[in-house]
Amino acid sequence: MINITSLIDVLFLLLIFLVVSTTFADRAGLRLKLPEMASSELAEFQGLTLVMGTDGQTILEGKPINDNEIGPSIFRLLRDESHEPVLILKADEGVRYGRVMAAIDAARMNGINQVTAVSRPKEESGALSAQPGQVP
Repeated sequence: MINITSLIDVLFLLLIFLVVSTTFADRAGLRLKLPEMASSELAEFQGLTLVMGTDGQTILEGKPINDNEIGPSIFRLLRDESHEPVLILKADEGVRYGRVMAAIDAARMNGINQVTAVSRPKEESGALSAQPGQVP
């Protein structure tokens, strides 16, 4: 009879190694440095999310697109919407102002009337400033 205990041990260790060394990517994204604002609120928004990075990358609802595709993509996404749509704009503080305004214009031309720009709270004494009722 062949002893397979050591083989099972090796396979188990291999499985543990693969599980520990695997990286999990939940969706496409960009590393952004959002602008700081003293009036920034820590809140969750509902709507279409547009992310703009300094390297020219643009992501709408988790899918990479070109800047000239923002309008048609928003139009396709809003076809089945019954309530008033909101665009949540997350642009790195290094993105050119003209590029941000072109994205807002494309959104407005395709049915979005409300645009919310996301920022990060201004730091005070090395810690995030918390809004009333919120934990920093």
